[in-house]
Amino acid sequence: MSRISKEPAVRRKELIDIAQKLFIMNGYEATSVKDILTEVNGAPGMFYYYFPSKEEIFKAAMVQYIDEYVTRINVILGDRLHSIPERIQNLLRLIRTTFDEYLFASNNHNSIESFGRDIMVSMRILNQIADSVENIIVEAIEIGLIRNSDIPSQKIRHLALFIIYGTYGILHDGSENGLSIELIDKNMDSIIPLVSRILGIQNEFLIRDGE
Repeated sequence: MSRISKEPAVRRKELIDIAQKLFIMNGYEATSVKDILTEVNGAPGMFYYYFPSKEEIFKAAMVQYIDEYVTRINVILGDRLHSIPERIQNLLRLIRTTFDEYLFASNNHNSIESFGRDIMVSMRILNQIADSVENIIVEAIEIGLIRNSDIPSQKIRHLALFIIYGTYGILHDGSENGLSIELIDKNMDSIIPLVSRILGIQNEFLIRDGE
């Protein structure tokens, strides 16, 4: 059966989509170029026309995943149809339910190469959500959720970055031997009380579901 000819951009996107799915399911090491080609019914020459190596398609899949993930985060944080506490709960729920995807993005392997990938992924995600976190802090001040705030407007972004990177550090605390869903759940319990104290919000306003 002959393969259907597709536009280069369409074929490249198809390869990235399939690679992303396989990397999430099987991990980087357990996914081969052959696996990707089997899924798309493609030949090696077709793959190497678009990507010189598995590492390169992994990077492309990571960038695509990160951009999609950041979009989901920004949609949640910017959704004014929900209250700020509801948005925070929805964000934590997203982190919890997409844990396996996050492990794909961070690669979760103990090597210099994977450490470099983890840093790249983390910085890209954290920097791209800074605007949304800054906006939600401004909104919280405007509606009186954050009271007695003497934060200069020009410093709100720094506060947003402080919260973003602090939350990242908390979620990864104790992950020297790898992340697990149990560790994420345990560390997540500390986030709301600390963020509440930093912002001067009563803890019960941001409390997680079920607590």
